[in-house]
Amino acid sequence: MGRDLVLIGGGHAHLHTLHQARGIQRRGHRVTLINPQPSHYYSGMAPGMLGGHYSLDDIRFPLAEMAEQSGFDVIWGKVVQVEGHHQRLILESRRCINYDVLSINVGSEVVADIAPELHRKVFQVKPVERLADLRKAVEGWAEDRPCRISVVGGGAAGVEVAGNLRRLMDRSGVDGRVVLISGDRLLPGWSTGQVEKIREYFVRHSIELKEGVRVTGFQRKYLTLDNDREQMYDLAVIATGIRPPKLFLDSALTVGADGGLSVNPFLQSVDFPEIFAAGDCIHFAASPLDKVGVYAVRQGPVLTHNLIAALEQRPLSTYSPQQSYLQILNLGDGRAVLKRPPFSLFGVLPWRIKDRIDRSFMATYQPG
Repeated sequence: MGRDLVLIGGGHAHLHTLHQARGIQRRGHRVTLINPQPSHYYSGMAPGMLGGHYSLDDIRFPLAEMAEQSGFDVIWGKVVQVEGHHQRLILESRRCINYDVLSINVGSEVVADIAPELHRKVFQVKPVERLADLRKAVEGWAEDRPCRISVVGGGAAGVEVAGNLRRLMDRSGVDGRVVLISGDRLLPGWSTGQVEKIREYFVRHSIELKEGVRVTGFQRKYLTLDNDREQMYDLAVIATGIRPPKLFLDSALTVGADGGLSVNPFLQSVDFPEIFAAGDCIHFAASPLDKVGVYAVRQGPVLTHNLIAALEQRPLSTYSPQQSYLQILNLGDGRAVLKRPPFSLFGVLPWRIKDRIDRSFMATYQPG
């Protein structure tokens, strides 16, 4: 007798399972996706979309069309609680959904406490749709004065957003400046030589960098800083730390220090063997992982295998994360910086490599 597989979230790690949904159904099982909206956007190409290299459609996975092609059922909604003891989900609409095997890939969210009245001025890098809103705000800038944009966060996301904002302003004919407020240091974990190349790039492209200072609050006209100063701004982007959604805490499931669902090497909840998870929303108990998309993508095939195995009560496979990974930052003007320890590369070639990898990934999971 067939069993019910329910997937929460249409993120990177679930794309492989959704692609295989027809085969899972041929084995007699039912596959249902629960997601808030009928599209999922690839975050790896989001800065390029902001800079105008791609359209929003270029980075979109059309989940509704994928469902029609692969035959899985869809429920457009948000899960607010997982009742593990009852193998039941509670949706925001209060609808209840039962499952035999559950998989969760709900990504992460930016940590920010922004007043509602600042929604048109302050944007987060996640969800990706907010960067699309920011692009529209810049392209439609009609003020008779320069546009002052502050990017908050000196990690990879902040660097990519700052570079692509500069390109967006230049191609849109918008006068103004981009300021990156990096916190303690630009690109923590990157080598001194790599960081110096980024600093030089910023100088050449008139991107102001403020290191050793943090943003402590958002007011209507200015940002408050931890050095008792203020930063005037028209638009701001928050690209600071990310965290898993509160779903797991609200469901009384075991989580790691960052709030991610604690999973074993099978990507299986340490609380309930019927629950699996992958991507940014997990705490990989054996060895905590960086919040980068490459892990979610690589987890996909292992997750799919284990979901089918769990449905059919067969042995599970172990997920073994790679020791290092390729990271390429899109700087906005057709250049990028590539890092794969111990190697690094700066220039046009890394951008071409990134563009090819990203387009190939997108093409793999488009309905055809």
